[in-house]
Amino acid sequence: MRTPTAVSGAFADAARKGGPPRGSAERWAAALARVPLFSQLSGRQLRHVAKRAVEVRVSEGAMVVRREQPGREFFVILEGRAIARTADGAEHSLGPNDFFGEMSVVDGGPRSAAVIAESDMVLMMLSRREFIRLLEDQPSVAMAVIAELAGRVRKLESGTTPRS
Repeated sequence: MRTPTAVSGAFADAARKGGPPRGSAERWAAALARVPLFSQLSGRQLRHVAKRAVEVRVSEGAMVVRREQPGREFFVILEGRAIARTADGAEHSLGPNDFFGEMSVVDGGPRSAAVIAESDMVLMMLSRREFIRLLEDQPSVAMAVIAELAGRVRKLESGTTPRS
């Protein structure tokens, strides 16, 4: 049985609404432009990505995602701070414009870290279905994801720790 997280409770409500809140599309596109996975996209492409996402609000102290549970969502932090804890106990601070969930959302495997909200948070969330569609529709995004994941492997091989 799955242990619920703050996101699982908010997901159904957010998914019904779809897309950024009224008047937030440009802000979301600007936030995506600062994420390495999306930084090479045009403004039009960024708005296209933003339209596929939903907003999720998380309270301070909430478990956003659990390590080893299936990952079905990718997140960009719009507001707030979180801590990502890996299996070896390492902690990584996350804040606005940081992202997490890209590995699990790509391969459908379990999450490699738990993420806990250090403050109230506003997250932009793409479901696995939307993320995969995005990769299929936008080869430049697929290449950016491949480059980011390859960079993490290189860091691991060199003995340094990836950031999330």
